[in-house]
Amino acid sequence: MRLTYFTASISFLSLMYTITQVGSFFHYWNKRIRESKQALLYLESDVCIDTRKRANLGEFNLCSKSEDIIAHNPFFRAMYDIAEDNSLCGRGKCYMFYTDVTSNIHKIIITLGFLSILVCFLSTLKMKKHREDMVEKYYSLPYKVD
Repeated sequence: MRLTYFTASISFLSLMYTITQVGSFFHYWNKRIRESKQALLYLESDVCIDTRKRANLGEFNLCSKSEDIIAHNPFFRAMYDIAEDNSLCGRGKCYMFYTDVTSNIHKIIITLGFLSILVCFLSTLKMKKHREDMVEKYYSLPYKVD
């Protein structure tokens, strides 16, 4: 009975995860299609067509960025976005973790200190109990097992 609850909950969680990923995919896909259309429109503008204007803008022009956007299919760019959402350090997750740890390092050190004191105390109690058991075993009379 417990196994069916477990499999049902895993199935439900998998279904919900799949639904959210599909929703995110379509959001990213629409965003990338819109971005691709804008990049194509920008490439057709006089800023990118006129080489003199493009050269005068130097690094500030968006023509090369628009060319990079057009180079990839919006479907695959949406797939890359989903993969980045699911990766371990995607979308700045590692940086956020680092920021959380460094801003709360004093709390972490205090907690680890209390835990180490607790471990030392419990191990001392365990050693005392073990020593008492060994003394009791040493001074007890042997018994016969039939």
